[in-house]
Amino acid sequence: MLLAAGVAGLVTLQQRANGTVLTLILVPGTGEPPRDEELAVRRLDARTAEICCVPFLQMRLALGDVVRVDARGYAGEVIRPSGRVTFAVRHDGPAPELPGVVTEEIGPGRLAVAAGEEQAREVHELLRQGERAGRLEYRSLLRWDKVDSPLL
Repeated sequence: MLLAAGVAGLVTLQQRANGTVLTLILVPGTGEPPRDEELAVRRLDARTAEICCVPFLQMRLALGDVVRVDARGYAGEVIRPSGRVTFAVRHDGPAPELPGVVTEEIGPGRLAVAAGEEQAREVHELLRQGERAGRLEYRSLLRWDKVDSPLL
């Protein structure tokens, strides 16, 4: 379920999804094979699509990005960035309160979060505090220490 906090037009974006793309997820240092994350998109043409959901495993993509799609259906280069930053959050207990962002419930205790550039640093700090307190674990491109290890 997509939840928008003070961001107009995002429910409409999700409703416009008319297809999916795949993203390759590498899990370094675990011995696990690569896996795919499937993302809802609005196809613009055979080779481009707009991301219509908040990714959970793929940190380099964000809600609203326009991406090039290869012949096998995999998202590649971002050709028009949305200006959002993606966060993956796994939490115990109540979900963290993150005002002014878009969250998508991925499953019990799992949130995908899209924050605008203005909110991203604040969200990063709130999540870092929650992790230090032992309430959650998170990933983001803003988190350089664990950017290559997705929350599986």
